[in-house]
Amino acid sequence: MVTMLLLCVRTAEAAIKNATVTVLTEQDYSDIWLGISTGGYDLITELSSTYEFRVFVKNGMPERALHNVKIAPNNFPFAINSITPSSFQEIKPMEIVIFWVNTSIPSNATVGKYAIRFDVSSDEFPAGVFSLSSEIKVVKNIKTWLYALYAFITLLILVVFFYRKRKILLEEKKLGRKTRE
Repeated sequence: MVTMLLLCVRTAEAAIKNATVTVLTEQDYSDIWLGISTGGYDLITELSSTYEFRVFVKNGMPERALHNVKIAPNNFPFAINSITPSSFQEIKPMEIVIFWVNTSIPSNATVGKYAIRFDVSSDEFPAGVFSLSSEIKVVKNIKTWLYALYAFITLLILVVFFYRKRKILLEEKKLGRKTRE
């Protein structure tokens, strides 16, 4: 048994001695230009809600396509319901694609900002070389009546302005008739 184990170890050592190991770093992918963002939008959502946001991925290379492009959450603070589509078979040169991320914010989450990160991968590079770091701001539930109040006040202001404008136009019309007589 010991002889058999030593023979296996020796065979493995021989195989390892002839192996070539290449350690890749981000610099090895410096010929790939990839843009990843949430479109410059602030990601703000409420407690106890389902929230959907977009992740934009741009192939910034003018003559080279990317294949089987995917995004994957990296230590995402909330449950992700779906990422649609799950991947893009090809992103043509200079093309922008959109992944829709649907997540659930629990009612017991703490109000505040949460760091989020998505790693992008494709046939041309592994996950972790390119990533998106952003944040989601979770706020207390916004009351619907507050929006209704804002809408009512805005409508009231518009009615007052239009009434006043009409009154001014009618007075000018009356003055114009009197000056002609």
